[in-house]
Amino acid sequence: EPMNKVDLIRSAMERVELTKSEAVTLVDGLFEDITHSCVGGEPVKIPGFGQFKVRDRAARIARNPATGQPVKVPAKRVFKFLPA
Repeated sequence: EPMNKVDLIRSAMERVELTKSEAVTLVDGLFEDITHSCVGGEPVKIPGFGQFKVRDRAARIARNPATGQPVKVPAKRVFKFLPA
């Protein structure tokens, strides 16, 4: 089973002896800081772990696998994690 936010909070509580409220604030704050930085155009690089960044995907033409018909895929921004 994959680790989730509750598991991260529990780990922070045990590792640093935080209350649940403090651990929630810590984990939420980290996610918020990463998101804010990436959306602002600054990647977040954590040596030995990886890099979070937002990149722009160009519009393109794809094919519907069921019908083979071309489909326009609009340009969009995507959140990306690159492991170290």
